[in-house]
Amino acid sequence: MSDHTPEPWEAIDHGPIFPVAVIRDADDTTVARLEYGEQRPCTRDRANANAHRIAECVNACDGIADPSVVSDLMTACEEAADFMDDASYSFEGCEHERIVELVDTLRAVISKARDDPAEPAGPERPA
Repeated sequence: MSDHTPEPWEAIDHGPIFPVAVIRDADDTTVARLEYGEQRPCTRDRANANAHRIAECVNACDGIADPSVVSDLMTACEEAADFMDDASYSFEGCEHERIVELVDTLRAVISKARDDPAEPAGPERPA
């Protein structure tokens, strides 16, 4: 169990009057403030991008006890997709089709997570 503020978190820009991006929880309580402006090393765009990234990462990790495993999960998904792609040739009919569907799903999720829409779909498969 984690001691951090429960999800969901939301990023809000209070500028330009108040040069701060705020992250709030579901109860509208401030979780974090990212200040920007002339006297700060951070621009408004950067502070807001950082605030949104923090909130999105926290929300995406809801239910994951240890977020440090996300990188390991990505590696495991990539290895599973490669293995299943190779193994799919050993199956016929519905089993083969289901494995191909799962591999395509894994590769799509990996591509989305890596922010790489050009991620190859894997080796060409015989029909």
